[in-house]
Amino acid sequence: MKEQLITFETAQLAKERGFDAPSKCYHSDGSFQDRDNLTDYNSWPQNTKDEFLISAPTQSLLQKWLREIHIHINVCPHGDYKLFLVEIYHPTETNKSGYTPIEGVRGNTYEEALEKGLIEALKLIKS
Repeated sequence: MKEQLITFETAQLAKERGFDAPSKCYHSDGSFQDRDNLTDYNSWPQNTKDEFLISAPTQSLLQKWLREIHIHINVCPHGDYKLFLVEIYHPTETNKSGYTPIEGVRGNTYEEALEKGLIEALKLIKS
């Protein structure tokens, strides 16, 4: 089984929200690359208008990073594993219990649902 990498759009949002965990994989202007000699593309000094690199961690690594700042993403199977629903736990001022249901966030596969959940969880972080 191979870990799923986050999409370019998710990587951009993660970087905007402060994601800084090292990753040997990266997106370069929207295309995926893999290099063993570098580990943190968010701080790549050659980031220019022509070549912009963003870390492309696995979904699991980004999920772990989010969990460490108190946002928990839960992906639940529904209907004999034909659909996966997403729940996000994030304490808010108005909801002291911390459970923030995200309606309409689902996917046909676990990975698809998790990617959507990662995006919604990142949106909950103030820039």
